[in-house]
Amino acid sequence: MSNYTYIVKCRDGTFYTGWTNDLDKRLEAHNSGAGAKYTKTRRPVELMWFRESTSKEEAMSLEWHIKKLTRKQKELLMDKGYVANALEIRKTRPEDFDRLLEIYERARCFMEETGNPRQWGITHWPPEDLLHEDIEVGRSYVCTHLGKVVGTFVYIQGVDVDPTYLNIEDGQWLDDSEYGAVHRLASSGEIPGVGTFCLNWAFDQCGHVRVDTHYDNAVLQRLLPKLGFERTGTIYVVEDNDPRYAYEKVTK
Repeated sequence: MSNYTYIVKCRDGTFYTGWTNDLDKRLEAHNSGAGAKYTKTRRPVELMWFRESTSKEEAMSLEWHIKKLTRKQKELLMDKGYVANALEIRKTRPEDFDRLLEIYERARCFMEETGNPRQWGITHWPPEDLLHEDIEVGRSYVCTHLGKVVGTFVYIQGVDVDPTYLNIEDGQWLDDSEYGAVHRLASSGEIPGVGTFCLNWAFDQCGHVRVDTHYDNAVLQRLLPKLGFERTGTIYVVEDNDPRYAYEKVTK
């Protein structure tokens, strides 16, 4: 059975958000006065936007998040399909696991399409057991948009917290103080700006972030300097022998 979250515009110009498993019948109910109390005195209503969900719980969650939005944000959602300032970061939960698999599969396909087939494609990175471990130890995070997971990454923080970064070639790190490291950053591709939002969130945690990327990952190499990261050298990772470009951003 399908489940839908929807927004209707009432006769007085206000918006009403709801959820249903039968969109046509629900609209008929609203316009006959048998729908919600709010729309009963504001008929007729006009369907402005809807989104299909995979479950009742997902549709209800989206309804709850939309009801928290301002009118302007709702208008942006109806116009563009997303609200840029509705992104949030939280720790990954076990029930997010299947969604992470979907996102990483999409990321591997995107990498191959953009000339970067080796970074994750050769080893089918990241492996499922590592994702489970990331969640269990609390280093896995997700980026959500109106409650839906649209991105994921690993974040760790501390002094020399990442053994991968102890040895750097062709350069040196800018600062030896405590830092945060971001790994396995991936987006579902549904909402623009997810990568930027996640990296900015990481920087806000301690004002010092290190990341690395494959030499074929031109997409991230273009993004990082725009966000204030400097390329500092070359490092190597355990999953393969390909070099990675190291980047760092430190509070000035």
